[in-house]
Amino acid sequence: MNRLMTAAVTAMLLGACASEGKEAAKDGARTSEAATAGSGGASTATRDACELITTADLAAEFAPRTFIVDTSGPVPRNRVGKANQNSVTSCTFASTNSSFRDMMTITVMVVTSPSDAAQRTVGQMKTGAMSLGLKAVPVDVAGLGDGAYWVNLGSAQRSSLSINVKQGARRWLTVGESSTGQREAETVTHLTKLAGMALGKL
Repeated sequence: MNRLMTAAVTAMLLGACASEGKEAAKDGARTSEAATAGSGGASTATRDACELITTADLAAEFAPRTFIVDTSGPVPRNRVGKANQNSVTSCTFASTNSSFRDMMTITVMVVTSPSDAAQRTVGQMKTGAMSLGLKAVPVDVAGLGDGAYWVNLGSAQRSSLSINVKQGARRWLTVGESSTGQREAETVTHLTKLAGMALGKL
């Protein structure tokens, strides 16, 4: 199954949010929630990424496609953070009854920094996306969270487009799509709506 978009989004978020060394490459088993110790000992929890957007939500946005949770690859990252490590939960959906070429994948990821001091600004995240060397140009999205932008890390043959939303001091939500061809305006509209749904459940 094509993991291009998932890998690109993961690299951008985890690379830009924090320097996590070898631990950033390890995948944990899914739990009901991901939590991280915050400043002053408080905790910040978020729902499992597979609960933030449903297969029905995706079918409504991308009809006539239907979707399932993709479990064909490595176990989706769902890791409780530590004092110097992000909390991460992610989920990948794949369109059903599609050839490999025509398959659409949707990835939902929430990354929570371990403290306010470890937060990254929208500007820093945009710089991180541009530093990947893919000639990507982040574009601001109004009305989502405390700042949002979209970026396409794909190619003319296959998109790798994501909406990236900052929520509060420490949390980033990403909703990404990968499919054949380029339909940027249409895809941004769909992903913006899905990101709004996910934010309402965090």
